Amino acid sequence: MVENAFAKDILSIITDENIQNYDILEHVIKLRDILLKHPNSKFAKHFNDLNDSELTTMLRFCERPHGRHHIAELENMLKTHEANDVLRVFLKHFYAHDGKRLLHTKDLKWLAK
Repeated sequence: MVENAFAKDILSIITDENIQNYDILEHVIKLRDILLKHPNSKFAKHFNDLNDSELTTMLRFCERPHGRHHIAELENMLKTHEANDVLRVFLKHFYAHDGKRLLHTKDLKWLAK
């Protein structure tokens, strides 16, 4: 359940309703702290390969109104599905819209399958 714990922590930042009110760098720092907290997670190792601007791109996706709509769906899914499955759904949707903006897309793409 290492992956599930990591996914829950990541999703807590992604689904934060106040993400627009914070400096995005604060969220990047929180994400980096989560990565350190889960050294045995394969998911975390791949997320760690992303640079700060790539993490920012993911978080900015959540800020947009279209992204917020899907975040509400993720929150509902968390009630009935494992967090790692919900994270995969987020990644699939993110890649469909903004995945081309990541330099390290191939490092995370397998997570979305």
